[in-house]
Amino acid sequence: MNEMDSTVKTLCPYCGVGCGIAVKVRGGKIVAVKGDHDHPSTLGAICNKGATLGEIVATPNWLTRAHLEGQPVDRKSTRLNSSHRT
Repeated sequence: MNEMDSTVKTLCPYCGVGCGIAVKVRGGKIVAVKGDHDHPSTLGAICNKGATLGEIVATPNWLTRAHLEGQPVDRKSTRLNSSHRT
């Protein structure tokens, strides 16, 4: 492992299972995602979504804040009403 690399153990966000993942980070960017073999229930197993987490987060289309009707939402000043329902 490069001296600038770090591994962060966390949980996969995709479903309620909570699979343990080990995310390798270099320069603030995800470079690898693997199952966490030390996780007590998943023992290193992850699904395809979890395995591609690094690619999904790195996509330029990744939303970093909520949007409403194509515009970023300011949570403090935006109030939803019945016209926002689909």
